[in-house]
Amino acid sequence: VQSKKILFIENRQKTFFWEKLAIKLLKKGFKISWIVQNHSFKPDTGLSHIIPYPSKKEKIKSNTKLFQYISSTDRIINYFQGDSHHYQYYYNKIHEIILQTKPDYIIGESTLFHEIISSALAKQLNIPFFAPCSVAYPKGRFSFFKFDSNLTEGGDKTSLNNSEIDSIIKNIKHNRSLPSYIKKDLSKSDYIDSISYKVSILKPYIFGERYNTPSPFKKYLRNKETKKNLFLWNQLAKKKSLNNEDKKILLFPLQFQPEANLDVHGNKFRD
Repeated sequence: VQSKKILFIENRQKTFFWEKLAIKLLKKGFKISWIVQNHSFKPDTGLSHIIPYPSKKEKIKSNTKLFQYISSTDRIINYFQGDSHHYQYYYNKIHEIILQTKPDYIIGESTLFHEIISSALAKQLNIPFFAPCSVAYPKGRFSFFKFDSNLTEGGDKTSLNNSEIDSIIKNIKHNRSLPSYIKKDLSKSDYIDSISYKVSILKPYIFGERYNTPSPFKKYLRNKETKKNLFLWNQLAKKKSLNNEDKKILLFPLQFQPEANLDVHGNKFRD
């Protein structure tokens, strides 16, 4: 029986998690290969297809319907004044790698431009593309998004009884329960503030990765603007009693961008 082949798409730090999955899948007999856009995050497991950064001559302006869509999701374009002149180059390279590896499945996020190109090509070539995503509640579960949508595939069919559901709701209401991914983010906060983390993010930019890594100066200006806006927002915010029965209260949650839920899954309504 021929081994099933899985092609992973590199996604910066998320690649470390993909590699843990890859190690387990290798033990089960799968063949593992990678598309690597950011050279600083090349995994050690499986066969890596590292795409060279394009030269100026290899970058051309192309305005296909697909590239227009990807541009609207691209955080470097939307928030750091980038452009899409590298899309055709990466489209050709990724297409070539997929045809060469002939994967049975492709696994990656649908967040960065090269991932969405990979997702679009997978759809054209009729190859299943899955984006593993942890479930906020109940904890300890996974969902698999299909291509660049939030439509799920498979999943745990176990249902909860009313008592378990009530317990989850009460824990959320009283802040006794946080999603697992938030706890992980909190535990990593010291590392994210460290010099070593900042160097690991800056290194790809120095060596030519300008397509998913913003200019440090533009990043600084964006962070400065965000801090200013948060300060102004907090100045405007007022605490209101939620016990006034004479008035209806509308809770309007806000979410930071860039964020795939808004920029990709909610693309039509992102602005």
